[in-house]
Amino acid sequence: MSRDDRVLLYAVLAVLATLLTAAVLLGTNSSRRVSTVQVLTALQARKSDLALYVHLIVAAESGQRGFLLTGNPDSLAPFARAERQAGQLLDRISADDEWVTPAALQTQAPEALRHLREQSAAKMAEMAATLDVNKRLGADAAKAMVQADSEKRTMDALRVAAARLDSILDQHITEKLASWQSDVQWSWPLLTVVTLINILVLFISAWLFARDRHRREAFALELKEHTDELETVVQRRTNDLTALSSHLQRVAEREKSAIARELHDELGGLMIAAKMDVSWLEKALEKKLEKHNQQPDQEIQLRFTRVHKVLDDGLSLKRRVVEALRPTLLDNLGLVPALKWVYQETCSRADMKCAERFPENEVRLNDEAAIAVFRIVQESLTNIVKHAKATEVELSVNMDHSHLNIEVRDNGIGMTNQAASRMTQGLASMKHRVISFGGQWNITTPPGGGTSVQIALPLSRVLAAESATA
Repeated sequence: MSRDDRVLLYAVLAVLATLLTAAVLLGTNSSRRVSTVQVLTALQARKSDLALYVHLIVAAESGQRGFLLTGNPDSLAPFARAERQAGQLLDRISADDEWVTPAALQTQAPEALRHLREQSAAKMAEMAATLDVNKRLGADAAKAMVQADSEKRTMDALRVAAARLDSILDQHITEKLASWQSDVQWSWPLLTVVTLINILVLFISAWLFARDRHRREAFALELKEHTDELETVVQRRTNDLTALSSHLQRVAEREKSAIARELHDELGGLMIAAKMDVSWLEKALEKKLEKHNQQPDQEIQLRFTRVHKVLDDGLSLKRRVVEALRPTLLDNLGLVPALKWVYQETCSRADMKCAERFPENEVRLNDEAAIAVFRIVQESLTNIVKHAKATEVELSVNMDHSHLNIEVRDNGIGMTNQAASRMTQGLASMKHRVISFGGQWNITTPPGGGTSVQIALPLSRVLAAESATA
């Protein structure tokens, strides 16, 4: 080590020793202020919990009275929420004893908490009893209980207990703020010393940084090369996973199609045969009874009727399962009839006003593209029914010279950018289906409200072979 380096080292050590001494003193003062801030934060949190608790009880009382006036069960939601959360809030308010450590508060705070718990329990019991009377004796009797002075007295006593506890918290906050201000006054001289030493350390550090800059630049260049290599690997792996996911989707659709055919051919044939055999047995029994001039047994007739109904229900269930696995309209009539069917079924089931636009000429897509488009529209409609609270839906399908364009739009509550960024599995599946065909996928909230899902698929990737050739 050279003489200059030794001098620099001794100077740095001396500065650091001075800085350490000042930092210890400042740290001691800061730790006290941090402790005070923590106590103040805890006190403010309990004040907030206390205000939230009183609001919870008031909302529960308003909801109960609203239920008695209107009979709407939704009005009881605040009461149910109070039953679930009131005890938790009281436990949080009284969980930490740190804010009652002053001797003057050690007797006041527990007594105020106990009184608040008693009045809260009494108020919740009164509201529960009123609802029980409403259930057993009717709304008039329950309203008479609500109009009694006892419920008002209990609520007033609860507010008084909450105000007393809030006053105790304010008193302790005032004391802690005074302690914090005293600590702050002592911290300024220490902070000045530490700042001056830090400035000196800053100059020394700048000189050391200049010496080391060249080495860091070389290291940064090496790191960038390594990062580029990693990004290349990640992109390759992402492409592999995308290809695997697309393959799995295609395999799943083929398996669904095979299962649907099996159910339609085998299970459908078995159930039709069983239905024909049961009908033959019923008619044979009727002929035999007529031959012997006997009346049919009502119990046997009931059993035959039940068997027919079970077989009909089984056939209906088989049809629903088959349509869910692989829509038969898609295979038999094409994409547009299948989309019209699922669109009209969804609108009818959800009681929505629907508008649709389809191309005049037949749209002939290859099998993979057809089922992908069908699943995308089906998933969009499912999301609208589940989440959008829409009353109107519009489906548009059209082709230009290069793309098949699909838009599903509703007038529902819309979707925020944050919600759109946290895509659900359904939205992620839709996006992946579009990307697997080299298409573009976009979901927005138009200025008029609602949600719009827009899809553009290149015709070169989705048209059937004969249509592409034409």
